[in-house]
Amino acid sequence: KPPPTSYLVLTSSTHNMALELIYFPLRGRAEPIRLILALAEAEYTESPIDYSVMKSSAGTETCPFGQIPVLKVNDFHIAQMDAITRYLARKYNLYGSTPEENAAVDMVLIAVESLRTEYAKLIYEKQLSAEGIEAHRSLVLSPETLSARNGGAHFGFLNNFLQRNGGGEGLVGGNSVTIADVQLFDIVDLHMREATFGESFRAAYPLLAAHHDRFAALPAVAAYLSSPRRHQKINGNTLG
Repeated sequence: KPPPTSYLVLTSSTHNMALELIYFPLRGRAEPIRLILALAEAEYTESPIDYSVMKSSAGTETCPFGQIPVLKVNDFHIAQMDAITRYLARKYNLYGSTPEENAAVDMVLIAVESLRTEYAKLIYEKQLSAEGIEAHRSLVLSPETLSARNGGAHFGFLNNFLQRNGGGEGLVGGNSVTIADVQLFDIVDLHMREATFGESFRAAYPLLAAHHDRFAALPAVAAYLSSPRRHQKINGNTLG
């Protein structure tokens, strides 16, 4: 098995492509996009936007669905996090190299989005209350609820998926780094923060925590994580 420093990152250069990321000045749903751009060592600018400005342009070319993030590529605007990450993955060869790897990546992306939906409820609806944290733990972390009605939102599924690929000691979507690794890192990172589950997550899912650490150690990712480009604010409120 290759050591972490030798993981294959297949990226391609894209000349004459001006990239502008439009989002709030926080991590949120733009963080996976920033991580992909970091992996690709792509140059981009970031333009913070106010909520009222976003809504005033809802349905226009610059904000097609009244939501951000939006990635402006030259004069073309791409809305929705998932569309942006897949677009960049195709540009930078981060989508796997076979139809089967493409499908594996897609499965992980959908599973992570299910978890992200539940995480948003914990942060914005439950306001990270003690009761909300325990309910979230029961739903998405507890081994006892893996086979319960959970809408596919459970870390046990991702843990088992990772384990089936090289015993869980490598990557999640194939033999090279993909956006599946990006999204898995981000959702695990959110749950390993001290404000959420901290070391208890690492104890419950050591394979996922180890994948998180390996991904964070990739040189381009490590450089981004320690740089001023990474926002300190996590979510739209002060929680998380």
